[in-house]
Amino acid sequence: MKMKKLTDRKKIILSSLIQEYIKTGDPVSSRSVTKNDNVSCSSATVRNELSELEDMGLLEKSHSFSGRLPSDVGYRFFVDNLMDSVVDLSLNEKERISSIYSLRNLNSSRSTMLKDIFLYGVNVLNNLCDQAAFICEARSIEKSVKAIKIIKVSSLVYTVIFHHDNNVIENKLWFPTNLITDEGLETMNNVLQDITSKGFKDLSNDVKNYFQKNKGLNHLREGIIEIVELVLDGGRESNIDDTLYIEGISKLIQKPEFASMEKIRSIIQLFESKELLNREIKKLLILKKMNIKIGSELGVDDLNDFSLISIPYSAGEDKKGVIGIIGTKRMQYERIVKIVRETAEKLSSLLVGIDLDL
Repeated sequence: MKMKKLTDRKKIILSSLIQEYIKTGDPVSSRSVTKNDNVSCSSATVRNELSELEDMGLLEKSHSFSGRLPSDVGYRFFVDNLMDSVVDLSLNEKERISSIYSLRNLNSSRSTMLKDIFLYGVNVLNNLCDQAAFICEARSIEKSVKAIKIIKVSSLVYTVIFHHDNNVIENKLWFPTNLITDEGLETMNNVLQDITSKGFKDLSNDVKNYFQKNKGLNHLREGIIEIVELVLDGGRESNIDDTLYIEGISKLIQKPEFASMEKIRSIIQLFESKELLNREIKKLLILKKMNIKIGSELGVDDLNDFSLISIPYSAGEDKKGVIGIIGTKRMQYERIVKIVRETAEKLSSLLVGIDLDL
């Protein structure tokens, strides 16, 4: 983030306040900051520094109590610049994460095995982090589409019909960027049939490879890409419930910041409907590395009180997804980042070592 450079003293004071707030959940007074062993300046200096940090937007004053708490900007600065990257997990925590390996000997169908693995994984994260945990499997999103057909409604509007492996049939309206001739429509349907009939691991890449081999059809490339994007968006919307595992709502409603009945009702509705969480977690599937979003950074008013930490897991093109935590902004970022990262590594290793084509 771009802002006026903080002095070392400001960094120490900001870090001390944030860590105290994460620990207690109470707005932090200048006196509490002064008691921190890392803070060696006077109370008056601490008060002045806190006032300047507030002016810079890193801290906020509590409306109900004396003292200050971190703003979303303050949390972001802490995560990006002050967080300890070397965190040792306890032996118990390491053993709980490694216990995921105990599932390698399951003898069941692919769908049952994956469900057991993911449910166990979110349970481990939920209990270790004391926040809500989620795992989203990306594998079935593209693999589920087995046929695509375009039907003309008018010269400007078409219906795209796509079949899933579970025999569900969906359709979406398509408004092509360029006009399509009847001959072009027939050719596009033939192209889509050719691609899907052979089976695919990555529809987007298969389309790209198809046009590299069939350059004479490049005039249809833009239209086919529009269709693929439409289908994949539809596929994600329809299949996300089957591949998203979330656990831990009971952990969240016990947090002090969510103590009011209004907050509790809001959280229950958020997790039971799943629509908003589905949409936001779906966006994480395209990311390639650890991602931390805090409060307003999520861009959704209903999620302003939350932070989301996610990281992809991967065991090859056919076994990948995202794993993470959604919880209070007042979470132990250093420890939770470490737990989520190690759990993703263990999950990836487990999926590499077992045969899911059962």
